[in-house]
Amino acid sequence: MKVKKHNHHTLLITNLIALTALVFASIPVSAQTGAEGTPTPAPFNRLAADSPVYLPLIFRPAPPDLVVGGFEITQATQNLSNTVSLVAGKSTLVRVYVQTDGDVAIQGVHVSLSGTRNGSQLNGSPISAGPKSVTKSWSRGDLNTSFNFSLPSEWLLGTVTLQIRLDPNNAISEGSETNNLSTTVANFNNVPALDVKVVPIQYNDPRSGLTFPPAGSNYLAPGLVRMYPINSAAVTRREYISWSQNLAIDTNWQNLLSRIATLKQTDNAPEARIYYGLVPLRDDSGNVWFRSGVAGIGYVGYRASVGLADLSPYIDGSEIANHEIGHNLGRSHAPCGVSGDPNFPYAGGLIGQFGLRVDLMQLFDPAIYADIMGYCEPVWISDYTYQALFNNQVAVGASPQTSQPVVPSLLVRAALLDDGTVQLEPAYAFTGRPDPLPADSDYFLELVDESGVPVASYPLLVMRAEEETFVFRSINTMVRLPDQPFTGLRITEKGQLAAQRSMSPVSQRAQAMPSLHMSVQGAVLDWGEAATPAVVRYRQDGEETWTTLAVDYLGGSIDLDPQALPPGILHFEIILADQIGSALTLDWENTR
Repeated sequence: MKVKKHNHHTLLITNLIALTALVFASIPVSAQTGAEGTPTPAPFNRLAADSPVYLPLIFRPAPPDLVVGGFEITQATQNLSNTVSLVAGKSTLVRVYVQTDGDVAIQGVHVSLSGTRNGSQLNGSPISAGPKSVTKSWSRGDLNTSFNFSLPSEWLLGTVTLQIRLDPNNAISEGSETNNLSTTVANFNNVPALDVKVVPIQYNDPRSGLTFPPAGSNYLAPGLVRMYPINSAAVTRREYISWSQNLAIDTNWQNLLSRIATLKQTDNAPEARIYYGLVPLRDDSGNVWFRSGVAGIGYVGYRASVGLADLSPYIDGSEIANHEIGHNLGRSHAPCGVSGDPNFPYAGGLIGQFGLRVDLMQLFDPAIYADIMGYCEPVWISDYTYQALFNNQVAVGASPQTSQPVVPSLLVRAALLDDGTVQLEPAYAFTGRPDPLPADSDYFLELVDESGVPVASYPLLVMRAEEETFVFRSINTMVRLPDQPFTGLRITEKGQLAAQRSMSPVSQRAQAMPSLHMSVQGAVLDWGEAATPAVVRYRQDGEETWTTLAVDYLGGSIDLDPQALPPGILHFEIILADQIGSALTLDWENTR
């Protein structure tokens, strides 16, 4: 029931009358005996000076007061200072924590939330929550103690002013009404969709002799959007590749990662695109090759990684992908189960703040859940990691596909072994996108003429991937070819020669036109240089990106499946290793 509020002057007069009556009722009365022995009251003015007078103390406690104890605007994680950036278009929950200064709980409390943009009220405003019981305390760990508001999609853009109002219907008598209104500004930032190109892998397990076909990837986008500071993930698939090296051995994971990075280069993919190699676990008969060991690997700061596919409930492919792609977006390990980022702010690699899966309204306790970038379970994402991923995606994710022009380039690859050896791999000269180069490096690439004099020099980015049992360092860089002729390349470390490789003009034999003919199995692309490693790729008419069919391929011919290739005019290119001007081309119309 609503309590009527009285005029202050009326209350004062009423209280004075009541107090006067009580005073007179409390004065003791002395008696005199009349002639007939009946008592008569003593007159008031004969009251003894030392007669006691009792004045009762009347205390009217002030009504309790409702106040906003705090609030948070969360999309996956947040702190009470609300410093974690918000993403435009991403599902958002506002949690308002209300408390009272009284010892008795206040029942039936409502709270409203209004939203405006540029002074204009937003559709659906205000939103109401309640009724709830409010006490002197609240807990971030209990969704039932907060007033929760799911923001409408129209509110999740640009700068929005949010106004929190306690007891909007003025149904509760309070000690003060002046503190029932709180205002904050929420900035919803545009973040590019995460661009992920899945590289399906057909794994030919050399131990069992079994073939494990490419796995599905439908789970990747929802898992990334739930946890990452993005509102969408554009996950597409390229043509699968075959892999036959034993993945029970750590170094073969490193080799596979290097291959995925090379595919990104030879496909002419943009810098912002993540190439994610997806390793299957189960074959068509239900056999599983994996028992334990490395489940994924990714470069830190370079957008290429590899991980096991989902095999719920045994293998969570979404967690693996979120971890490895986190490396690609610049994150080192959280220090839990592995040495990690020395700047990680929370002991034990825990998430530090309450996390929230908005779609399920599921809270993640920071005393229990570890950061996704560590090796502990269970996992969610810390505000530290979330903000860092946001910063990286805003900076790199918006890079246009044509950020680097397509020019004559040289792909240089090397593994930096633990013993200090630099192991150079075949180099390929073709039209591609040169990589951004660091300002300085311990490692330099020099292109030299026949006298050994450098004609061009480039600082090299050292790519790093870390797992629990090893650190893998490599070079996988595309540089622009110089105008001057050169006959070799060499890599120096701190000014000292570390590795070198000869380059030569394409041979007369290799200049022969490749051919393509149909066979019983489909089609055969033949170029004849069986002993020379080659990159084989194709693109559709009018496209800039390529699909690489093979890297470091020996044999001089390759079988094609027309049904697996897109229809129409296809432009094929065969690039021979360690030869300049070696790209052999062929146009073919696939009528399937």
